[in-house]
Amino acid sequence: MTFTTETRTISDIFQRSVEYSIPRYQRNYVWKEINWKELLVDIRFTMDNGSDISWSHFLGTIVLNKIDSEKGIDRYEIIDGQQRLTTIYILIIAIYNRLNLINDEVSKNRGKYIFDSFISSLNNESTRIPVIKNEDFDKDIKEIIDSARPKNNIRIPKTITIINYIPIS
Repeated sequence: MTFTTETRTISDIFQRSVEYSIPRYQRNYVWKEINWKELLVDIRFTMDNGSDISWSHFLGTIVLNKIDSEKGIDRYEIIDGQQRLTTIYILIIAIYNRLNLINDEVSKNRGKYIFDSFISSLNNESTRIPVIKNEDFDKDIKEIIDSARPKNNIRIPKTITIINYIPIS
């Protein structure tokens, strides 16, 4: 088995041609409010103390196992880093969701950019595929994307908590 180390941006991680799956042996999403608040505070601190928009932040090590590539999509199993990747993906969707609630052109354009860049993964047949594959998580994310205000029947309760944490303005 060969291991390689790479530095990646969030854009690289959630690019259109990548799909992640959470193996059955992995624990469920267990991060609590304290965990994702610490992540958000850490990211915010880095942004506030960066000299310009090109700031960078170390999110920790993420271990992936490449399963295969099919029709231009690289598929990976998440071995380590599932909690962080899932939280970041939920955060991206929360930001998209909030931008769509603000009724101005700039917010709508930013929301479209986030959707096109991070959320809408298209395969060669132009059908959407989830970036992170997990049955309950997939259903939750689809419901959140399809409605401006998700219902309270979300199967992963922490998803709705994180989304509600993001202020509208």
